[in-house]
Amino acid sequence: MEKPRMQQTLIGSAIRVVARDGLVKATTKAIAREAGVNEVYIYRGFKDKEDLLRAALHLEDTRFVQLFLKTLPALQKPDGGWIDESWTLWRTMWEFILSLPEDCVFYARYYHSANFQKYAREQHLAAYAPVVTQLTPAFREGINVPLLLGQVFETMLFFALQVLDGRLPHDETTARLAYRQIYSFIAPHVRPENAAEQEKT
Repeated sequence: MEKPRMQQTLIGSAIRVVARDGLVKATTKAIAREAGVNEVYIYRGFKDKEDLLRAALHLEDTRFVQLFLKTLPALQKPDGGWIDESWTLWRTMWEFILSLPEDCVFYARYYHSANFQKYAREQHLAAYAPVVTQLTPAFREGINVPLLLGQVFETMLFFALQVLDGRLPHDETTARLAYRQIYSFIAPHVRPENAAEQEKT
């Protein structure tokens, strides 16, 4: 198997093992077993387990950022209101993350780990830099947009996990509940011309 293909296979296996068994049980042996290969192949494609998990997180970041950047231009119409646009954008991101349950659980487990802070945080922030650039003009001057987006992401993960665990239904009511929570802490920081719109949700 070619190296890039092997790397993708191992990344997929790492995501499944972490989602199913947690970070502690996601050993290189377990990941290799899931992939159906010898453990030595992990070290041919990655420096170590942390390098593999960082690559898996980066893949998820890339998917999410690409979808965001693809969706945003279609919403920026002269006659479109900020609330309508933000709701449509939220709905697209929400359905995307719920369509990948294993990926969502992996992301949540790794994102909230000490290893993320130690090994992957800088790469994660760099991946989201284009999103920050696109959204900064929507907010008041001086707002810490990366921090605000971090809150959005934390909230999205929280609600998504509630849905995936069966504690909340996967329906329009839950989507709007999550959106209202996010809107409540974003709205005070939006530029006045956008904040002046009447809430429609």
